[in-house]
Amino acid sequence: MRRTILTSILVLWSTMVLAQSASPDALYERGMDAITGVGTSRNDMLGIDYFRRSADLGYGPAQIALVARRTTLLPRQWGPA
Repeated sequence: MRRTILTSILVLWSTMVLAQSASPDALYERGMDAITGVGTSRNDMLGIDYFRRSADLGYGPAQIALVARRTTLLPRQWGPA
């Protein structure tokens, strides 16, 4: 229980820090953390959302990650194009 609470606090804190720092590389790194489950449970859809935001800012690695994820996820998981 204590570990879950501490993890939740850490995730909220890192989200607040990231919201203040919306640089494309920070968004990409946060997406990688979500995809791989670093610091929190694995969440592919959250990771893709971070990749999309980073790619919208013109960050090349995020654009590549989006293409790679799109080919591995089922269309219903990906959502609207």
